[in-house]
Amino acid sequence: MRTCVLTIVLLMVSSAPAVPAPDGAGDVSAFAFSLGAGLGWGKTADNILRYYDDYARIPRLHDREAGASLQLGIGYRLLEDLTAGVELLAWSRRADDGLATARLDLITASAAITWHPWRGGLFTRLGYGLGSARLDYLERGEEKTKHDTGACYLLALGYQLRLSGTLSLSPQVSHTAFATRDLEVWASLTALTLTLNIEP
Repeated sequence: MRTCVLTIVLLMVSSAPAVPAPDGAGDVSAFAFSLGAGLGWGKTADNILRYYDDYARIPRLHDREAGASLQLGIGYRLLEDLTAGVELLAWSRRADDGLATARLDLITASAAITWHPWRGGLFTRLGYGLGSARLDYLERGEEKTKHDTGACYLLALGYQLRLSGTLSLSPQVSHTAFATRDLEVWASLTALTLTLNIEP
């Protein structure tokens, strides 16, 4: 998990939606920063379990279950209803079958466009970037790690609730997926987060 957290801190990315400030709120910066947290439901295909089944003891991680999810980032408002930025989603889950443990970390970083179709609170987002899958497991009594990356896509839908001229909250549902090259894993993540947006 330390690798996951370090990667998040180094990247510090996420596309933050921007909406026009209400009348009297004053000018809003073109830049926006965001920090969000919530629950994510990650899943990998059976490939990795079948691939290592002959010599590794890996608890089943392909069932979609909840784990902690984190969102970070920065965006820049190109137009009143259009924002470009980079979004990062991270998720971690630990499985234990009583005999062995395994942990799966999924991280995606995507260049994204956020659009407010009616120049209001509702927004939608589309992105493309890089996904990372890290598996820590037990093999013949020794801890092993497998890591791989692949191209990912991002889809998101949310609503921005403005608290002031520079602060807003955004409940958001995001979905991202990618296929790794060497591990032959198709990984997907659906996250429900509450994001604090700052437009200094």
